[in-house]
Parts: sequence; C-alpha cells; structure tokens
Amino acid sequence: MKTILPVLTCVAVILLTFTSCFKDHDMMVEENDNEVITTIEVHLTEQGTTNKQTFSIDYPDGYGSGVMPIQDTIRLDANKVYNAEIFLLDKTQTPIDTSSNEVKEENTDHRFYFEPSAGSGITVSNLDGDDNNVSLGLHSTWTTTSSATGAITITLRHYANGGKIETNPINSTKSSTDLEVDFNTQVN
Repeated sequence: MKTILPVLTCVAVILLTFTSCFKDHDMMVEENDNEVITTIEVHLTEQGTTNKQTFSIDYPDGYGSGVMPIQDTIRLDANKVYNAEIFLLDKTQTPIDTSSNEVKEENTDHRFYFEPSAGSGITVSNLDGDDNNVSLGLHSTWTTTSSATGAITITLRHYANGGKIETNPINSTKSSTDLEVDFNTQVN
C-alpha cells in the first residue's frame, strides 16, 4: 500500500499537468475584436496648398447601431489633386480613441477599398502600403475631373488570418467587412 500511494500521486500529478496544458492550449483564442467606430473622417488637402477640408460620417451610437448617421457631402474643386487621409474615431471613449491607429498597427490584416460611382468625377490612387507593401489605404491620392455629382463607397476589410495580397477583391472570402460607408460627392 505504501508503494502504490506514491505511484498514484505521481500519476495524478502528471495527468493534471498534461490536462491543464492541453486546456490552456485549446482555450487560446486570438483576441482581435473589431474596434468601435463612431466617426469616419476623410481629410483632403489640395496638393501644392495648405487648403485642407475634413468630411465626416458620425454614428453617435457606433457604426452598425442602426441609428441614422450625421453625414457630410464631400465637395471638391474640379481638376485638382488631393492628398487624402482616413481617420476612424471612437467618441465613446474619453479621451477620444483613434481607431485608425489600431488599423495602422495591424496593417497587414486591414485594407481600405475606395469605389467612386461612375461619373462622380473622382479617381482614387496611390494607396499607402502595409508592412508587406500591399495596399492599406489610410493615405491615398484623390483626383477630380470636371464638374460631377456622385458618391464614393469606402470599405474597410479585415483579414483575420492575414494572407492579404494586392489582387484580393473587395469581396474576398479571406476577409470580412469592418466598415462600409457611402459619402455623397460633388465636384464643382
């Protein structure tokens, strides 16, 4: 009996150790929740000038809450080139949290897509790249043509498992939509 008790104790300790290791391993889940976004700002600076404009869509209860947003129309001058920068804000935090910083930190897992409507008079190019030189889109170049009215859809896609490549379409099965907004546009 004296020999069996130490052996059983050793077996129990070994089993508990292996079981707890497996449980910890199985419970490991990537914590990468979508950020709360209440405001989307597009900062546009006309190249060669200090003329800067900011346009926003504000969801007081957060994007996707079902509450109608407060929304600007993007109004730009014809035949101009603009440097664009996207800011994502969480105004439920004090101080206000800049969610676009998280997109920047996790840049290989995110990508902005810009879809100007046909005839909007706007083209978007020169998206900044992530750590792998794949388009990210926090910074881009917007070029206007002659007077036009239209819209631009801005979509932020999240590649939870990485693997983003330049040729991924906006509806890639490797990603999900974090954000999709439509701005009305006017080029005068």
